[in-house]
Amino acid sequence: MHHPSTPEVQTWTENIITSGQDPVIVFGVDWCGYCQMALRALDQMHVPYRYIHTDSPAELDGFSPADIRQELRRRTGSGTVPQVFIGGAAIGGATELLTARNSGELVEKLDALGISHQPPEAPPPN
Repeated sequence: MHHPSTPEVQTWTENIITSGQDPVIVFGVDWCGYCQMALRALDQMHVPYRYIHTDSPAELDGFSPADIRQELRRRTGSGTVPQVFIGGAAIGGATELLTARNSGELVEKLDALGISHQPPEAPPPN
């Protein structure tokens, strides 16, 4: 059952994504392989990020995981995790993050926002 996203959830999510305090935000769950892949890519580049475990009510300031997932779906059109935001803009999930890393687009975004990072490691040969 889908619940409409409430203004309180929208405000909470908006504040996290756009505060500038953490310019890179990853919403995900610990048991998700794609979430781990996205975090590993950011870790390898030494990109500072805030990870929000969407199944952990303690991290959601009293909102339910369903509330947060519904708001992410409203905001991005996708109900899957991870959801990566850089500089307040939705990047997508792990696939989009890795594509942006491999194309150089991620470095351009990070540089434009003054977010510290190291160059991505070369992808392993096939």
